[in-house]
Amino acid sequence: MKNLIEVSLIKVIAFLSSTNPSLFFGLTGYENKQGEVSNQTVQLNIDRTNLAEKAINTLLERLLLSANELQGTAIIALIKSIVLPNVRRSNAQKNAFERLNKNVQYCKETNQFSIFGGQRIAKEIIINGIYKTVKSKPLTLAKNKESKSIPYFNPARFNLDASKYRFFIDGNKVIFQAR
Repeated sequence: MKNLIEVSLIKVIAFLSSTNPSLFFGLTGYENKQGEVSNQTVQLNIDRTNLAEKAINTLLERLLLSANELQGTAIIALIKSIVLPNVRRSNAQKNAFERLNKNVQYCKETNQFSIFGGQRIAKEIIINGIYKTVKSKPLTLAKNKESKSIPYFNPARFNLDASKYRFFIDGNKVIFQAR
């Protein structure tokens, strides 16, 4: 990383509260639950409504061209998941986090950032993780195959403890570097 100056949590929160449509989030040395360590870049302030619209149009085109019943059923299930999302959340979940922008929330009590829905621009795997083999039903496999190339179904998701990261700002990008 070039010569960047470390900034405070308060500056990061203020930076992430921007409505700038070209706001980016960098994560260096991130380790997930499977032990994979990676560096990632995510574009923030993504409008999920536009992504949903594009996803539905893509899926409808695929439905017209679907080769078999299983593929058609999978596509219809994916369209339903966009049109009728599962929105069951308790008031405690809703009130615990302060929304900073379209894709980032922050909880003062737990010092946690919740990042959801940004568009992953780059991912560099440093250490491969260990992933369990999962036995899935044919419909699940078909849905996974159809959704893989559609950005709406692949949002960046992170829950980050702010105390485990150092923060830097580089132009329109905030960088969380693992300590």
